[in-house]
Amino acid sequence: MPAPTPTPAPAPPASADPPLDPSTYGAVWRAEVTMRVGQLRHEVRDLRATLGPGTAKARHLDTADGALDVAVAALAVPSLPARLARWWTGSSVTVAWESVHRADAEIIEACEQPELDARVPRLRAWLRQVLDDPEHLKEQLDALGARPAQREVVREAQLTAMEANNDRHTGLRQFRNLLLSVSGGLLLLLGTIAVWHAISPSFVSLCADGAGPDRCFGGGSEAAGRTVFEVLAVGALGGLLSVAFLLQRLRRVPSRYNVRAAQALLKPVAGAATALVGVLLLQSGLVVSPVENGPAALIAYSAIFGFAQELLTRYVDRQASRLLGDDT
Repeated sequence: MPAPTPTPAPAPPASADPPLDPSTYGAVWRAEVTMRVGQLRHEVRDLRATLGPGTAKARHLDTADGALDVAVAALAVPSLPARLARWWTGSSVTVAWESVHRADAEIIEACEQPELDARVPRLRAWLRQVLDDPEHLKEQLDALGARPAQREVVREAQLTAMEANNDRHTGLRQFRNLLLSVSGGLLLLLGTIAVWHAISPSFVSLCADGAGPDRCFGGGSEAAGRTVFEVLAVGALGGLLSVAFLLQRLRRVPSRYNVRAAQALLKPVAGAATALVGVLLLQSGLVVSPVENGPAALIAYSAIFGFAQELLTRYVDRQASRLLGDDT
């Protein structure tokens, strides 16, 4: 008697959404969008199971599905040049998140009253986070306080929060790009000065007029081509140490546009610049004559002036905290 043929195991049910390769995330915001898309897809499927095709609510769900498709398409990782361009302009992250929010707004039109009421607390918290105008915020929160929740009021509050959220992140992106542009331009200028000084030590000279064994700041009677580079390097180290103050004030790191990273990059560059300017002022005698004139004194003064950039970049830190909502 032939052996019975084993019964094949049942195949797992096919997912309505194609699986996403985690290697394409590349950033926290991609993972967050992916998770949010999955949650909204689940809501759409549950609501669609209770609605008949062709109804007005079903059409809202179709629109939500289309918005989620756009969000998923925005998660694609393009070539490196296109990736850098989208990172600078924020086009991918904006399209992805705004499509998710648009789908969420369409689902409001299709959900039942219990689900509508359940959305209100999260929407109130979002409004508190993104609305800066106290009167406008109070108006929106008072309208959402009615029970049962009114569909038109909830949708209007959702659209208001979407617009304010987009404006807030646009400001963060522009501020981040400004910090990176300033840091890059200043770094290029300082690098040019250091190279020029290495080629021609008389350029940005740290030596006093006349002759003498210690006429050059840092010791010696002749200018060394590496002096400016040493000042910039030690000043950058002093500026980097001041990042500790930035980390101490850190409450949360935004996943869309990391302004804190741009701030941290500015500090060593600004430290190198303030170190060079401070050492030049000391050498010129316009402020005060240096107590010592040896190599150790040059390094010490460079580190002190590099750390002192915190007095200048503090204003940048305050503006970043205001944009991030971290004001104390």
